[in-house]
Amino acid sequence: MTEKTKANRERLRQITKEAEHLAKLAGWNIEDYTKNALIMRFVYNPTGEREFKSFAGWIAENRSVKKGSKAFLLWSQPQSGLRRASGEAQGVEVATGPEEDTIFYLSFIFEKSQTSSATERPRREPKGTAPRPEPQEVTQVEEPAHMREAASLTFATLNENVFNL
Repeated sequence: MTEKTKANRERLRQITKEAEHLAKLAGWNIEDYTKNALIMRFVYNPTGEREFKSFAGWIAENRSVKKGSKAFLLWSQPQSGLRRASGEAQGVEVATGPEEDTIFYLSFIFEKSQTSSATERPRREPKGTAPRPEPQEVTQVEEPAHMREAASLTFATLNENVFNL
């Protein structure tokens, strides 16, 4: 696990504790709700007016997450059996108790204000390319006189001129 992931997990643990504390103060029975529901209700969206979705959720709505937007953290669905399978594949003995066998990964969500729709986004040219010129109407150009002369020479005339030099 990277240092950044460890820091994010610790930050989410603190947010979870804060949400549970706020729920208890509000008189909620925290055992009746998931950790994510408490986080959403008491920390991220206390008024219920904000709309959150995953990155893939916004893409499905034809919206993209703005560059530099910071995701909100939630706990993902529990993944069980992953440690045991990876440990056995590496030949390492792994504990098989339920607490060692269930992993909660991080899930990242974004608020609607962090996104833009396809119509809002300006079209950008790829880096390193000049803007394309506008197409112009083609007009007939008259050939210069020396080009007409060269075109009127026949092969025989050319041969004669070349070999007689």
